[in-house]
Amino acid sequence: MKKEIILFLSLACLTGCQANEKQSISEPSSVEEEISSVIEEEEVPVEEEEIPAETIVTAEEAKELPAEYDSFMVNEEGYVSQILIHTNKDLQNFQVLQLNYEGVGEGGILQMSAKTVYTQSTLSKDKPFLLTMTFYGDMPSYGISYDDSEVQYKAISMSGYDGSIYLENFIPVEATSSKDADRYADLLSDIYHFVLQDGTVDSIPADTGIFEMTNLSDNPLNQIGYTFLDLDHDGENELLIYAIEPEGLGAGNRLLAIYTQGDQPVLEGWARNRYYLLDGEIIYNEGSSGAASSVRATYELNGLSLKTIDFYFTELKSDSMTVGCYHNTTGIWDVNASEELDITEEEFWDKMSEYELQIQYLPVTPFSQFTEN
Repeated sequence: MKKEIILFLSLACLTGCQANEKQSISEPSSVEEEISSVIEEEEVPVEEEEIPAETIVTAEEAKELPAEYDSFMVNEEGYVSQILIHTNKDLQNFQVLQLNYEGVGEGGILQMSAKTVYTQSTLSKDKPFLLTMTFYGDMPSYGISYDDSEVQYKAISMSGYDGSIYLENFIPVEATSSKDADRYADLLSDIYHFVLQDGTVDSIPADTGIFEMTNLSDNPLNQIGYTFLDLDHDGENELLIYAIEPEGLGAGNRLLAIYTQGDQPVLEGWARNRYYLLDGEIIYNEGSSGAASSVRATYELNGLSLKTIDFYFTELKSDSMTVGCYHNTTGIWDVNASEELDITEEEFWDKMSEYELQIQYLPVTPFSQFTEN
């Protein structure tokens, strides 16, 4: 009898437990409902946007101006560009710098001396900066600096492939111009007084182009300038005298003279014998001795002389009225010592026009700003 009662109770318990288990699966308890209600009502906090760890500063030519921006105009003479500078976070102590090439450092990074021409306490991520400036050649003439845990230096450069604007790092170094100014002090003083007195004082070395520019210009002290550059990479800068055309441009493109080793002239240029500086410190010459006789030549500086790279010239053929086109690498204007090119005169000048696209405009100091020690 006891066994039957125990068996009955076991069956009853089993049936009840199964019923309770089904109930717990199909119907949530009041505790579960309360927890679910709390979860649904609780607001999930939204994380604040973090400031990017990497600072991004970009520059581009301004095709369209934004509604708000800060701005500064370096110059408005000649062909100017408007450059927009953007940042993805606020940066302190923003400066616009005028740059001068001093050399190349480790890893091919430019070494530039810099002079501050504009300062702004903050470059805002919400307000781009518009800079109006001039590109004088492939070498950057302007740049920026800003504080980002440490001071960053960027040159504003233009791509030679597609003309796009970009920023590149540069290493700030002390300007060598003061040392160069001391080295060429006597010659600079002589040129200054020569120009000041319209060339009526004692002559100076390589004065043809300087005299011509002095007498053709309304304000020669402001249209003749100078700069220093190591053209032969011997560690010593040459003195370059430039024509500034038009006046006030702040840059020179036509060379009037180059001096090295004190006051020794390397070349002198004038209206019918023009010299320019191309990319890569290549010296380019345009000369003419008549309607059918012209020269286009490139050189590199080799000590006190010019080493010929290419020498192209035209000459009237003796047996006809046809103009012949010739080339050599000796620098001698001699038909018999040159290769005659199998091209038309028009094709010849089309080829020569490629040189003009490489002419550099270098920042120069006009003699109106020259002061004697």
